[in-house]
Amino acid sequence: MTSLLNLAFKSVIADISKSMLYILTIGFLLTVASAPIVIANGYSENLYTMLPKFEEERFLLINASAKSLNESFLDYSLTERLVSLGFKKFFPQLIFYSKAFFNDKLFDIKVRGIDRLEEYFKHNRFHVDGNIPSSSSEVAIGILIARRFGVEKGVFLRIFSHDEDFKDFRVSSIIDCRCPSDEEVLAPLSTVWDIRPDILGRISLIEIISSEEINPATLYSLDVKVLEERSFYQAAYSLILKTFNSIRNWSTPIYLLVLTAVYVVSVRITRDSEKDVTIIRCIGASRWKIFRYLFYRCFIVAVFGILVGISFGVVSAQVIFRFVSIILSTGSYTPPNIDTLDLVWLIGFSLLSSTAGVIYPAFKEMRRRLSDLTWQLTYP
Repeated sequence: MTSLLNLAFKSVIADISKSMLYILTIGFLLTVASAPIVIANGYSENLYTMLPKFEEERFLLINASAKSLNESFLDYSLTERLVSLGFKKFFPQLIFYSKAFFNDKLFDIKVRGIDRLEEYFKHNRFHVDGNIPSSSSEVAIGILIARRFGVEKGVFLRIFSHDEDFKDFRVSSIIDCRCPSDEEVLAPLSTVWDIRPDILGRISLIEIISSEEINPATLYSLDVKVLEERSFYQAAYSLILKTFNSIRNWSTPIYLLVLTAVYVVSVRITRDSEKDVTIIRCIGASRWKIFRYLFYRCFIVAVFGILVGISFGVVSAQVIFRFVSIILSTGSYTPPNIDTLDLVWLIGFSLLSSTAGVIYPAFKEMRRRLSDLTWQLTYP
């Protein structure tokens, strides 16, 4: 086996120009096939890390009959029942939609009042540029609103209630949480009740957080609608996975083209080896050894083509990924790499295609008579 493998390797080296052509043909197609998958892998991993992953159980309680959060009202006294059920960490919140006025601009906003606002910020690890609102004259705004309308901390923002009434509030901080609150105005619950005295004592929802498993049936006894906050992560995860699979499906025709190219290359290598096969047969090699020799030669070319193609695919994907990351100003990043399953798939099916391409021509060479081979060697 070793002698035949060495002979096959020397044959590849001896005809280096054709061998390089075959290797680069396979490598180029594998580069085109693997690069999109590597890029998709990289962005998928980055998106997964950006999704909020909760170590605790989180549930939202809203009005069972409400069609939207703007219409969802619960009585604040419901918090007393939660305490009696043994819940210790929960945040009553009141949400309403209004308008704000700043720098001669009137724009729509969503205001969220949160009970124990400071504890809520710390628990959710919000990045706060400034001070957390502590008085009834202060609010925090999301970073997206701040950028969109040029609002800075320390300025005064006029917020309207449901009618023509309004109050001016000092922007004590800009928050960045990579969550829906980046487009909200946040304030203590009591402050929002001051803005909307018509809904004093009512809230839109209660967010419950627990490090222990919560039985939803316990919450349903409160006659409310229960939403599991973790479902957002699951939905986002499914969306990313669906997008990644669509990219994989887009690459399927390229995979098929790669397999076809490997098959054709194997056929060509077998035909290019007719003179070597004739010489080996003349010195007494068996038909089985001829087959093994041809198989080893195709296998070596396929392996080098796979190594070149996948390496170039990963490197080119990392260059593209880095270039796009610089354009989008995403900061530091983890270089993408090929997934183990995709790596196994590419290598396995490429080698399988190479084997399929050599079988028929090799058996055809094995069945030829020695006299025909020597005649061809003498009169090519």
